[in-house]
Amino acid sequence: MKQKNIRVLFVHFVKSNNLLNKPLFNQKEIPFGVSYIMSVLRQNNFQYDVIITDKNYNKKEIDKKIKEFRPKLICIYCLSSYFNHILGFCEYLKTIYSKILILLGGPHITLNPKLDMDSPYDIINIGEGEYPVLELLRQLEQNKEPTRIKNLWIKKKRHIEKNTIRDYIQDIDKIPFPEREIWQKYILNKNSEHVIFLGRGCPFNCNYCSNHKLKSISKSKYVRLRNPKYIIKEIMELLEKFKGINRICFEIETIGENKKFINLLSKELQGLNQRLTRKLEFGANLRITENLDQEYLFNRLKKANFKYLKIGIESGSEKIRRAVISRNYSNKKITEVAKSARKYNLSIQVYVMIGLPYETKNDFKETIHLLKKIKPDIIFQNIFYPYTGTEIYDICKNNNLLKKNYLNKRERYNVVINSKGFSEINIMMYFIFLQYIIQRNYKPLSYVAKQTIYRILNSLIHRKVYNSFIVSRYLFKSQR
Repeated sequence: MKQKNIRVLFVHFVKSNNLLNKPLFNQKEIPFGVSYIMSVLRQNNFQYDVIITDKNYNKKEIDKKIKEFRPKLICIYCLSSYFNHILGFCEYLKTIYSKILILLGGPHITLNPKLDMDSPYDIINIGEGEYPVLELLRQLEQNKEPTRIKNLWIKKKRHIEKNTIRDYIQDIDKIPFPEREIWQKYILNKNSEHVIFLGRGCPFNCNYCSNHKLKSISKSKYVRLRNPKYIIKEIMELLEKFKGINRICFEIETIGENKKFINLLSKELQGLNQRLTRKLEFGANLRITENLDQEYLFNRLKKANFKYLKIGIESGSEKIRRAVISRNYSNKKITEVAKSARKYNLSIQVYVMIGLPYETKNDFKETIHLLKKIKPDIIFQNIFYPYTGTEIYDICKNNNLLKKNYLNKRERYNVVINSKGFSEINIMMYFIFLQYIIQRNYKPLSYVAKQTIYRILNSLIHRKVYNSFIVSRYLFKSQR
């Protein structure tokens, strides 16, 4: 079928580009929210392209792309830490390309919807974007002035049209598989682990995460799981398009909440691996709860050839977890889950936040004690960052915890709140040296040293220097 003349240019902001113009280090960094919108447009024969840039966007490259591609609509995915840069970018676009519509979407916009007559953009999308963007393009194709599209606020000549929010997409298997090919030229390590989504939404209400606010914008069911048969179908398509895949990361808020789903998925994955000449390995996120039946879950995961679990511990202080971030489970349960995972040969990867509101240095020592006890294989530590629109952001704002100009700080790498019991220098030291403190007695020294060097480079040196270091290391390894 002939492609339609209406064109959409997607702009994706990253922390920093690198010398090879490969700003996505691996397949996991594909922005899948955008990719699903692209897939719906592809299904309906609309043309689209993408630019990846950072806060130091190259105006000549932007101008060249716009003049060559001639988009009717520019869509920009917004995260809180990039929003000020995106505003400047929009102001630049509007001074030159005033007739091109600019639409902003993503979690920052959904949590903080704002559009007025002076905004340097024309439309915002609140919630899921696949079908609002499609409806917008159909109206533009018919030379209509956009109107009455659920999820969209639209700037008119004299007012802002604020449309109602549509229900969340309930049958998410009807959404085409996400666009992956368009991103490949921007990916440094193309042979890295691929991602497949198992569902959408989260059943929990952690106050630092956007999910508790996202579920409140619609009365429809928020947690939706895919049919395992369609998951297998997407895996088969991946294997067809990308050769050499041996491991897939399943993206889901937690794999352990629905026994019926995990039972069906396990059986489908077992059947798939029996048909393949080389078995696929899998991993997923797990949210610990006090009533988690880890023996049942890990037994099914092992049969399906799962090799790792990513667990958000966040803090080793039960007090901080309960009172500050709304996560109610005991250290005893964490220890039991870790022990059981070892029994089923599941690697444990943990997420930890440092410098939470009201956290003291002694509170963080409890995190250290817990990590030494469970001995995680991989530690992903981040400095606490409050996303605007979340409950914990309101706590920080109302109690004057936010540092000035915190939005201009690098999220998760800089201290952005004031803390009486945990100094900024101590937070930074734990952030840099946590692998050494925890893993030096059970991991090779070369591994611990490498992780520590990465943290030093990423924390204390300009991001472009760090990116160049990573690129150089990858190229060196690929030549061996």
